[in-house]
Amino acid sequence: MTEPKTIRETAILVGGLDARLGLVQKMVWGIFALLGTLLAGAAALYVQIGDLKTEIAGIKATVAASSDRLGKIEKSLEDLRIEIAQAHRVLSRLDARLSSANIPPRPPVNAPEPPPLVSVPMPPPPSEAPRQNYQASDR
Repeated sequence: MTEPKTIRETAILVGGLDARLGLVQKMVWGIFALLGTLLAGAAALYVQIGDLKTEIAGIKATVAASSDRLGKIEKSLEDLRIEIAQAHRVLSRLDARLSSANIPPRPPVNAPEPPPLVSVPMPPPPSEAPRQNYQASDR
């Protein structure tokens, strides 16, 4: 037969072991929960990074299109500068020809017409009689 002391010690050991196994079980469940949370967080980050990559690709395309349009605008401006310089040279030559030929410049095409000339009646010249009287009284 076993001694009561051994049974009691065995019961204490089994109770302690049971408590320790419960603690280990809780720790294992906690680790699983932590791993699940980490995996869910990683998946969320992965999805957000994928969305961010998509948005960055869209922004890159927009920047590239804007850069292309800016290049076209700069080329158009350069072409306009060249055309303006050529027009300026042609107009300078025409101006030199006109000034050497003494031809009066024509008014611009869109210039308003000058107002019509209105004849204003002139006052009659003073009579000779008052002038003679003035001269006679002056002597």
